[in-house]
Amino acid sequence: MTKTNFVRILDAAAISADFGAVQGATYAGGSISLKDLSVGNVTGWEWSITGPETHASTERNPTVKLNTVGRYKVTLKVLNPFNSSVKVKDGYLLVVPAAELAAFFPFNGGITDVGPNAIATSTVGGGITFGEADRLGFTGNTSSFNGASGLIAANNAAMNFGAGNYTVACWVKTAVASRMMIWQESGKNGTNDNQTWIRIGDNATDRVTRFDVEDGTGSAFVNLGSATGKLSDGGWHHVVCVREGLVTSVYIDGTKRGSTTATGLKVVSNDQDFKIGFQEGATSNSNFFSGNIDDVLVYRKALTEAEILALFNL
Repeated sequence: MTKTNFVRILDAAAISADFGAVQGATYAGGSISLKDLSVGNVTGWEWSITGPETHASTERNPTVKLNTVGRYKVTLKVLNPFNSSVKVKDGYLLVVPAAELAAFFPFNGGITDVGPNAIATSTVGGGITFGEADRLGFTGNTSSFNGASGLIAANNAAMNFGAGNYTVACWVKTAVASRMMIWQESGKNGTNDNQTWIRIGDNATDRVTRFDVEDGTGSAFVNLGSATGKLSDGGWHHVVCVREGLVTSVYIDGTKRGSTTATGLKVVSNDQDFKIGFQEGATSNSNFFSGNIDDVLVYRKALTEAEILALFNL
């Protein structure tokens, strides 16, 4: 057997800077751990984290607490007595607002909830991968759903909205126009279950995107047609669903696209799981998502238009 280029011989003085993060996203007041991935005989590390705040470290793998919402550039300079090398990643770290945050699924290489409740997660159907690039071009920082798989966030009091206000925001990218669920809270008992969800592709005309708030008394739908709600164009879109009292609204790419007012307040959520990328039913799962879903945020409050636009611009 012959293996070409099987052994790599480095100049003893040569170094090449590189780094990653154990988790490159958090909420205001949370911490992010950086990981040195440099090649060569490195003897010194100079980290610089700049953005709404500035931090520096000479540790090999530092952990940084970030208190201010925004995007952060990370620069790593590695050294030895003979050489130095620099790696820069602009906008690499993400910090989201913390007030009333229930869950945060950044999908940076995994399905972990990095929000304050650290909700347990699992998958159905397998097939969720993380090899594609996110909307900023960082490879491995988004989830890919294959049309037969989904994520389950275990039932948690933080996600049982009751009669309160809430907001669910996420980024999606798909070229598929079929009927697909982006996310669903509760709903396994079917129609008139205490549930809420957003689905695309219910039809090709007036239900291209559909946001539902539902209980035993009926449903309140926000239905968007192709002119205002089309998401299946192969590009990244920011989708935000808000319930504020009797009013439910959908925002796409920072702009309100539709709303409705219910005749009575819907009591949302049973003691059931939160689903991403599929719809749970009493006996089977359906409407699996095909494409990318990223940065799913769940808040126990109704975000304002200004707050939604700020999320869109992060």
